[in-house]
Order: sequence, then C-alpha cells, then structure tokens
Amino acid sequence: METRQLPTAKSVTMVSIFFDPIHQMSTSGIICKNSSPIIINCTFADNSSSTGNALVCYSRNNLTPSDLRLTNCILWDGGDEIYNYDNSTITLKYCDIQGSWLNEGNIDIDPQFVDPCNNDYHLLPSSPCIDTGDPYYVSEPNETDLDGNPRVINSRIDMGAYEFNHIPVADAGPNTIVYAGLDGTAQATLDGNGSYDDDGQPLTYLWTWTIDSNDYDANGLTPTIQLPVGEHTIQLFVNDGIVDSEPDEVTITVIAPIQAHLWLLPLTINRQSKTKRVMAWMHLPEGITKDQIDQTTPLLLYPGSLEPINQYIFEHGQKGSKLTSIFIIYDKAELMAVVPDNGLVDVQVVGMLTTGRYFYGTDFITIIGREHPHQMRLRKNQ
Repeated sequence: METRQLPTAKSVTMVSIFFDPIHQMSTSGIICKNSSPIIINCTFADNSSSTGNALVCYSRNNLTPSDLRLTNCILWDGGDEIYNYDNSTITLKYCDIQGSWLNEGNIDIDPQFVDPCNNDYHLLPSSPCIDTGDPYYVSEPNETDLDGNPRVINSRIDMGAYEFNHIPVADAGPNTIVYAGLDGTAQATLDGNGSYDDDGQPLTYLWTWTIDSNDYDANGLTPTIQLPVGEHTIQLFVNDGIVDSEPDEVTITVIAPIQAHLWLLPLTINRQSKTKRVMAWMHLPEGITKDQIDQTTPLLLYPGSLEPINQYIFEHGQKGSKLTSIFIIYDKAELMAVVPDNGLVDVQVVGMLTTGRYFYGTDFITIIGREHPHQMRLRKNQ
C-alpha cells in the first residue's frame, strides 16, 4: 500500500490496510494535514523517516491540526512511530506501538510477524496481537481482513491488517479392524470426533481413499462406508471455512470370513417324507477353539436365514492339536418353505467368533417330492 498524504479537510476511515515504504522512499506511512482519519486494523511496518516513521501530523504554521484516531493497529517501524508537529489530537487504543503510547489496551511487544524480511506480515501463533484488539468491536456484515478472510475469527478481534486463523487439525481416529460378510465387504464407520479448531469455528469433513485405482470420498463427522477385504488407508481433511487442515490417516483392515467344512444330512430331502429335521456338521480350521466361538449368536442357515433348533460345540483330538466341530439341527419345514422349487440347492451355514469375525461352510442338498403349486399349474396348461 502506498504511503499517502491525507487530503486537506477530509474525514476518512481506513480499515485493514498495510502501510509499508513505497519504492525506496524514506517517508512516514501517513502524513496528516487538517484531516480527521479513523484508522482501524491497519499495519505499519518498515517505514522510515527523520521524524514519525508511521504517522506525521503537520500543518502550515500549526493552524489546522488534525484529529487522528487509531484502533486495533500495529505500528512497528523501528520506534519513533508518531510525530505530532502541529498539536493534533492523536488517539490510539488497543494498538501495538513500538516505543509505546500510553492509552487503553495499548502494548509495546514484538508483534511476531511470520517473515518480515520477505514481506510476510501475518501473525505467528504466539503473537501478542492475537485476540487483543478492542473487545467491544463488532464487525460489519461480511467484513474481511486484508486476505479476504472474516475480520473476527475468534471471539475477539486481532490487532493489525491480518486476522490470525489457526489451521484446523484433522484426527481420523484410531486404526480399526472390521470383518467382512460372505459378500467379501464390510461396513466401517469413520470417526473424526478428535478433530478440532482452536478458533472454535465449525468444521467440515472430507474423507478420501482409493480402491483398485478408483477414488472415493465421503463427507461428515462419522460416515459409514463399504470396503472390500484388504487394508485401506483413508485420509481425513477438515476445513474451518477458510483453510484445509493437513491430512490425517486411518488404516481400516477388513478381514475375510473363515471357510470351514460343512456336511448336511440328509443329502437328498423328500418333501413328502416324515423327516422333520435337517442336520449340519461343521469342522472349523485348526487353531479355532470352542471358547473363540460366539455361542450367543445362532448359526444361521441360508437361504432363509434360518435359526437352529439346537447347536452343540465339540472339541476333539489330542492336546495341542484339538479340532472344533459344531453339530446343528434345523427344522425341515422351515427350509422347505423358503425353497419352493425342487432340485439342487446351495446351502450355507454362517456363525461368528467372539471377535466379530464370521466363519461359514457350504454344501449342496437335493430336494425332491411334491411339486410346487406354480409348477403344477404350468404343467396343466401345457
């Protein structure tokens, strides 16, 4: 921003402006003559003059002094910030002035610019100018700082032209193991509750991941997503309405179900027979013990998701090489009701370990006997 001389007999208001030296001129940031400027949230830096590095009030023969008011400003040009040549009225409140200026809310502490040597006059997180502006200042609707960001980000305005904004922090939660069903996929609920913004701004959440070179995303604090068997790295970005966070990652491992050996008896079921039960015998892989089986969860038979009448778990074999088997009894009538057609039927029995991991076995049975009424109608119509 150019160093400027305020016009005579003018009342101006300047908000969120940065005053630095124009070209290589050695001059004050502002020279006031017979003016009444109101200067709010401005930064004066690296200006130099023989008198008054930031501000000079001057009028010929001291006849037309100015009335100068500054609020929430930073004046940091090496000291000797203000020169009042003509007895102007100068009021500074809630400002950081190098060399001090006694009044309400003023400080004389290094504002801690990010990189003044490279003209970056944003504030560091440790700056004393953060949240120390006028506590009664109410911003105008849609008022912004010099970057175009909201003028008040936290509950209290900052000093200077740039409002400080903490970069929000994403927390994608702890790594998780979930267990796939027989379709080879599992639902995983993500958890971004650990994310935060030190300014208290509301956050939005974006989750991204890749499967087989295809990109996916989900929004929200705790979305539930579908994942195939395997290990998946999911990134979370949060945004406070101004800037994205750095990504945080969570690993979701989807474990496949365990395949067991299954035998069904009888292998051929006659609908008209007096047999009332269908029996299943399942052998689990070595290493799975009786205690690892969730005995509160019934072993369901598909098709039909049929619950057993009874189920019995056995361990057999020598110590150190024991095997676990399950004997299960199902109601024949229930199975016939969910399988209306005769012929070869693919049957699965599914159980669960105490960890939540599924195990299953597959076998085939043949159903014969009385035809389904639909089949009888078709035959009569031929």
